[in-house]
Amino acid sequence: MRVLVSWIPDWPVITCGLPAGEPVAVLSGDGRVVACSAAARAAGVRRGMRVRQARSRCPWLRVVERDPAAETREFEPVVRRLETEVMPRLEVIRPGMVAAPARGPARYWGGEAELTA
Repeated sequence: MRVLVSWIPDWPVITCGLPAGEPVAVLSGDGRVVACSAAARAAGVRRGMRVRQARSRCPWLRVVERDPAAETREFEPVVRRLETEVMPRLEVIRPGMVAAPARGPARYWGGEAELTA
């Protein structure tokens, strides 16, 4: 069985509540960047960096602590909508990432590329 995995890599950034165009880094408990916005990446910030290194590349970087509860809470409506409008059999891997059998839904939507779009 072919499985489709869809991932929103910036999900922790999306759920932190800051404006979309700002350079933002979300930190794990050990002070490493787990996700960053497109503006932060453009300035050289990458996942896995320590906050000091990230701020040296982007002095105006907004730093927030990761909030797994908020990520989960914000992802639930997304999953519900996907289940009702796109495909019914989803498995949530983690907030921002789902997996589903691809064969039936891909045929319905006209191919895997159309399904993921």
